[in-house]
Amino acid sequence: MQHIAINHISKKLDSKHIFQDLSCTIEAGEFVYLTGVSGAGKTQLLRVLAGLQRVDSGEVWVHQYPLHTIAKNRLYMHTRKVGFVFQSSNLLEHYTVQDNLVMPLLIRNVPYKQIIERIQDQASELHIQDLLNKPVSKLSGGQQQLVAIARALIIKPVLLLADEPTANLDWTMSQYILDIFHKYHAQGGTVILATHHKELMHTYKHRVLMIYRKALKEIRI
Repeated sequence: MQHIAINHISKKLDSKHIFQDLSCTIEAGEFVYLTGVSGAGKTQLLRVLAGLQRVDSGEVWVHQYPLHTIAKNRLYMHTRKVGFVFQSSNLLEHYTVQDNLVMPLLIRNVPYKQIIERIQDQASELHIQDLLNKPVSKLSGGQQQLVAIARALIIKPVLLLADEPTANLDWTMSQYILDIFHKYHAQGGTVILATHHKELMHTYKHRVLMIYRKALKEIRI
């Protein structure tokens, strides 16, 4: 079953094409690397798939939602199912870890009892229980990335998008983060991970899509 269908999409920024005429399909439950040089458009493509940006032309279908035409007041039906790990973590630094995990659940109207249970379960799974009452600003870069991943997973998404989640992290932490993604994937989740970390892609083999010269190609690593 196709989870994502991208048909001849193009995206401009300041009148210049970031990418042009991209097409691919990604099946439900796949784990896919998205690679390319810095500035190739990986982040923009992830943001398009998340419903945070629109394409200028072409079609984008994600779990049957037409993101190229869907009305803004119906977009939440898509975004509530997507977990996004931003490159810069995008956490609220002056709030505690627990506050950062609560907010996406409140937005989705999750009952209070379930919120408490999900936070405890997710914190336990990622071994960040001791960080829950700490302000994000007091955490290391690796700890912040774990919180960002916990925030993405706590909503129980059907699609997980990760933008360079291992950038600036050591190999041990990078492996730990990949293990987390693989556990989510093993439970049936679809993963698209943007990275230029070749050692990671060599070690953990998955399908690789590369944005090259504004086009999308499948390659072997």
